[in-house]
Amino acid sequence: MYRRFILLCICFLPFSLLHAQENPAPLQEDEISAFPLALILETSKTGASGSFWRPNWPPELSPDAFRAQGASMSGISFTLGDVQYKARWNDEGFVTDFPCFLEDGLVQVSIKYNAPRIKEITLAFQNGDSAKEPAELEVMEYDGDAPSLVRVNQGGLYSFVLMRWGVSLISEAWFDQDGNALAGYEYQVSTEPFSRIRSYERMSDQGSEETIIDYDSRSLVTGISGAGGNFSVHYFHGDLPRYWELEPAGSAASHYSLQWDESGFLVRLSGAVDGEGEVVDSRYEYDFDSQGNWIARREIKMVRRFGLLSPVRGSVTSRILEYKDGE
Repeated sequence: MYRRFILLCICFLPFSLLHAQENPAPLQEDEISAFPLALILETSKTGASGSFWRPNWPPELSPDAFRAQGASMSGISFTLGDVQYKARWNDEGFVTDFPCFLEDGLVQVSIKYNAPRIKEITLAFQNGDSAKEPAELEVMEYDGDAPSLVRVNQGGLYSFVLMRWGVSLISEAWFDQDGNALAGYEYQVSTEPFSRIRSYERMSDQGSEETIIDYDSRSLVTGISGAGGNFSVHYFHGDLPRYWELEPAGSAASHYSLQWDESGFLVRLSGAVDGEGEVVDSRYEYDFDSQGNWIARREIKMVRRFGLLSPVRGSVTSRILEYKDGE
């Protein structure tokens, strides 16, 4: 697999030579965080419909966090603890802000457009690692409307990403500012019945990791498996998950059943954390705005005491919804 990484870098060798210095001081990969950029670009397209949730998201960030009914939305902010996630759309319908789960956890993505092209991307890492600098990306060259050369600034450390777009294969190579290869990604893309990334492989001198993404016939993500673990949805209520299994690498597995009412509101979540004896059974109450969308959700935990289930007040989740003018 290291050989494939070398071959991928050779494909972009002219760029590496162009930016190499006489006495380069290579930057290490742990100083610059390479991440699957093509995955973010794909999410920016599918997110136009508000479809951001994936099975590898943490259970605390519920599948309906960025869903709204009825009127058209311009923005939704979801507060989880002391971290706020948001989704926003501009007047042309392009998504400008959205959360995305990458290899190290959730990131908040912000995009600036020179429509229809993406001009700039900012990534704020939300995994609690305060030492990890935000990434600021500037698209410098395009292949049609798709980025082909991107400059990345992470706390003053610069790297470059070169991308080649094929019908069924996307190649992505990361270099530091001296032209030294950092990491590479290869994405397998399905074309029928829809164009989506089916799998991607991360390659570096440390080895390779493959992630596989499964879909149903409606293009809903039903499973993600890779170095980060295995995550899957087995049943849906419309486009909302009903049975959800999580097997994160290095952590206890868990499974959940989600009960939705006819209007698409979560009314109960039950399940268990394997091996720890922890049972989850939560019910929910809501506050609604004038459009009938929820803005606050109160959790009622069912806890077993003296052999009986008793209700205990749990967490409160809040949302801020912004509607388009006149709606």
